[in-house]
Amino acid sequence: MRSTTIWRRETPSRSIGRTGPCGMLCFPLLEVVLVLIFTGTAPIYKPRLDQSIAESMIVEQSVNRNLFAGSAGARNAHVTTDSDVSTIESPHSTVGFVGLGQMGFHMAHRLREADVELIVFDVDTARANEFIEQHGGAVAREAGDWACCDVVLLMLPNSAIVEDVLDGEIGSALSPGALIIDMSSSEPVRTRALAAALMAKGLRMLDAPVSGGVKGASEGRLSIMVGGAAVDLAQARPLLELLGSKVFHVGGPGTGHAAKALNNMVSAATFSITAEALHVGERFGINPGMLNTILNASSGRSNTSENKIEQFVLSGTEGSGFSLRLMAKDVHIATDLARQVKFPVPIGDAIDSVWSTTANDIEPSTDHTAMYRLRS
Repeated sequence: MRSTTIWRRETPSRSIGRTGPCGMLCFPLLEVVLVLIFTGTAPIYKPRLDQSIAESMIVEQSVNRNLFAGSAGARNAHVTTDSDVSTIESPHSTVGFVGLGQMGFHMAHRLREADVELIVFDVDTARANEFIEQHGGAVAREAGDWACCDVVLLMLPNSAIVEDVLDGEIGSALSPGALIIDMSSSEPVRTRALAAALMAKGLRMLDAPVSGGVKGASEGRLSIMVGGAAVDLAQARPLLELLGSKVFHVGGPGTGHAAKALNNMVSAATFSITAEALHVGERFGINPGMLNTILNASSGRSNTSENKIEQFVLSGTEGSGFSLRLMAKDVHIATDLARQVKFPVPIGDAIDSVWSTTANDIEPSTDHTAMYRLRS
């Protein structure tokens, strides 16, 4: 059974004053040796999307030499489930959370329910204030407010925004040894480069994207795919276990983001072919609900047929909480990765084309389950 007594607050929720949200000077509880090892002020490097895989492997090797001593990486990939979660005494004092969108709002709420001392930020100030009014915590008002955070979670739309955040006031304010956990759907090669750049500045990074949608976020039952050092995951695991029922250590930097993109390429392909089958069946006189029931009792069963068609498509709600544009973005990340590792994905490219073309002609908030209607 998961513990709900991690990161208890010593003081009630409050607004941030000039002394910052911690009320006192907070130091990341990281081994002192990291502070001695990690120095420098290198700016965050933003590689082009077409950066060669050879360049990215050089970045990975550099990161691995410094962060992965003793880690077997992907060969020893581990998944934590509800049955094997143990209570771990938290080393964290204050946790930062950046990005309170549909997913981030619920995830931050889960942390507050577990009494995590939380500092939040969203580009939409009203959204951040709404969160504090409902769930407590504090809103970051100035750069110095981040200095007391030894862990910062990011839930943002893409790599470019993640890089901007970490190359700006937030990244500059963090103390050496702070751990950054990027839970966004970012680009794997850019993530590797970012991890190396942060390491040069004395900061650590995990990429930890999620799957499970708004429902999984609100229930704390996300699947979390983690790339980065095993020692950093060990520190972050108590936090991640508040957010997800399964935590996978995929491998080195960027592998979590790669796994997420590849998963969504499969998800988009499954949704597309299921929708096409239902449309063809309907034109031949088969009720879509009946055909979906048959799929669920047969070899065509999938997450799409079980958890999306009746709930969000045939009901007309189109309310899964994951936008079509974000799905299209993830599919493109996957096919771009395939090109960089020089493996042809003709089916993936076809799916990429369909979703990208459709995404160009819709409102940003359009749910990805609207693809069924838009393809009719």
